[in-house]
Amino acid sequence: MPGPALPKGETARVTQVVDGDTLVLANGLTVRLAELDAPRREDPLGPQAQAALSSLALGKTVSLRYGGLRRDSRGRALAQVVVEGGPAGQTWLQRELLARGLARVHTWPDNRAEGPALFAAQRRGYSGMLGV
Repeated sequence: MPGPALPKGETARVTQVVDGDTLVLANGLTVRLAELDAPRREDPLGPQAQAALSSLALGKTVSLRYGGLRRDSRGRALAQVVVEGGPAGQTWLQRELLARGLARVHTWPDNRAEGPALFAAQRRGYSGMLGV
């Protein structure tokens, strides 16, 4: 899971998956998964990334954790996102998408708190010859 030192943010149900790295919450907040870049819907693996994120998060309650800049220039939240509860306990969405090879790590100087853990997940995806 994202580091315990990361400040907790909003908790809400996911009502829409826009693409492989963007969600909309029931409170109206659009969330961009921080430190992650998934293929666009029209790119190869884009539909698979969106479908995976949908299966992991749509209709489920998530909590946001902030490790840097909280909003981008479009007003979207930039957060580590954790699905709460369920049979698997908690699921860290960024780590899961990277391990499946459906995204790559993309850090910025003002938002790279979880870089080392995310690069480790990305290596698992690469070593399995998965995805991007």
